[in-house]
Amino acid sequence: MKGRRVVITGIGCVTPIGNTREAFAKGLCQAASGIARIELFDSSSLPVSIAGEVKGFDPSLEMAAKELRHVARVVPLSLKAAGEALVDAGIDTATLS
Repeated sequence: MKGRRVVITGIGCVTPIGNTREAFAKGLCQAASGIARIELFDSSSLPVSIAGEVKGFDPSLEMAAKELRHVARVVPLSLKAAGEALVDAGIDTATLS
């Protein structure tokens, strides 16, 4: 693996401080914290109740409701970030095979 090169062609972000690359960059510049009380599930029985959750994300914009029932939450989050990175890179997904 020595000497391999990596090229970043596009950026996509779905994070606790922003769900787009623009929102993420703005959050970074403002030193925003994505840490807050856990809202996605009941954390009262856990030793911690704060975390960096992605908020304001609608997974149904990435996948059909039927598909969402069968995948982990990370799947639509990843699809959103990857889709944004492809657009940022100027890659037309219709030309991919």
